[in-house]
Amino acid sequence: MEEDRATEPEKQKEAVLKAMEESDYEWRTIPGISKELDLDPKIVVEAISQSREDVVRSSRLTDNGLELFTTRSRFETTAPVWTKFLGAFKNRID
Repeated sequence: MEEDRATEPEKQKEAVLKAMEESDYEWRTIPGISKELDLDPKIVVEAISQSREDVVRSSRLTDNGLELFTTRSRFETTAPVWTKFLGAFKNRID
């Protein structure tokens, strides 16, 4: 019987990505993910920073000034073509 070898940080990173990918929200905030997963916001920030190739940050903020994040795959499937074009032109996601 083989033991699950994923470390706690790896499991937390996977949970953060899954929370962004399977959410009803197109974009997520760190406090929102933190609350949903019952994780310290610092852990969510660390998971996102370790997932730079899989996570994108919006150039826009919430009305409260919070950063918005989503997975790259979710952005590619939900964003309008025009937004993707502008993001590539500006070297930003939106």
